[in-house]
Amino acid sequence: MTYYVAVHGGAGYHSTDDEKEVRKTLRRACVKALGQLQKRKRAIEVVESAIVELEDSGCLNAGYGSNLAYNGTVECDAGIMEDSGKFGSVGAVSGIKNPIRIAKAILDYSSRQDPLGRVPPLTLVSSGAHEFASASSISTVHPHAMVSPRAQQEWKYWSEKIKGDTISVNNRAELGGSNTLMQDTVGAVVLDTFGSLASGVSSGGLLLKLPGRVGEAAVFSAGCWAHHSDTNGAATSVSGQRTGEAIVRMSLARTISEVFHLDDPHEELRRLFADVIPDSGLKEQTPSAGAVILVKEMQDDNPVVRLWCVFNTASMAIAYASSDDPQPKSMILRQPVSDAADPGVPGPTVYLTVLPWILD
Repeated sequence: MTYYVAVHGGAGYHSTDDEKEVRKTLRRACVKALGQLQKRKRAIEVVESAIVELEDSGCLNAGYGSNLAYNGTVECDAGIMEDSGKFGSVGAVSGIKNPIRIAKAILDYSSRQDPLGRVPPLTLVSSGAHEFASASSISTVHPHAMVSPRAQQEWKYWSEKIKGDTISVNNRAELGGSNTLMQDTVGAVVLDTFGSLASGVSSGGLLLKLPGRVGEAAVFSAGCWAHHSDTNGAATSVSGQRTGEAIVRMSLARTISEVFHLDDPHEELRRLFADVIPDSGLKEQTPSAGAVILVKEMQDDNPVVRLWCVFNTASMAIAYASSDDPQPKSMILRQPVSDAADPGVPGPTVYLTVLPWILD
């Protein structure tokens, strides 16, 4: 059985100044995942491992270096799911080096029989998540250790402008359009040697978000989804640009995955990202998002695996590899300049592609 992995560094705007570092990070996550798949590790374990690599990079909005909340702290969300339906997530947690590890531990905890007959949680947040991490021997750090110099500089610049009334909090064109801001949720999708699918996401959330805010990465069916049947299966990892609440309202990851039960998934994805997502926000918002979808289908009794990428932001950073072609392909896909001239506003078109596993 062949195996596949894809990772993403978020949908939004990616500066050419940071492109080399971002692509290198994504490539490194793929290499780590491939090493585990070669050892016949399960898809859910490989997703966790790949996202840990992204969280540790410092150049993405997850784990170390995440965007800071309004009070100057790092509060992270993460979620992980396997095609059996098991799910675990963590929200608004501080002082955890790798939030995806808590999400995975919560998923594993759901498999154990509770001595009191309690239903195991899908999600833990804040101090409860931190206590669970400590009890599960997951690395904890001082909250300040998660703050990178870059994140601190951006927080100081924008918080001073807001407190000085030189910018409106709702002024997306200025705040959202900064070419220096890191993008939102990172993630991974994997198909392992046993034919199992898994997906996951991790995020530091919005810059200057209210403390305690929980984004789509921690919400069941919103940030990640994985399912499998006799005829097909899909693993989806979603990233939003400042619009996690709209993604939650739509249960977007599950909605995207269900598109592949339809006769024309290409047209339905285009419609979803061109019409449905932009109309799902509040009056003052224009929601935008991206997704990486790993799809396994049966055609003439033979399995066919395809990797889809779709976004209506200015760009999306991805990397992917397989056992057939283990050299990771790492790239930043970009909308044509005329379609996304303002980095803070999604272009009028949808970027939708099926990526080849082996490049000629």
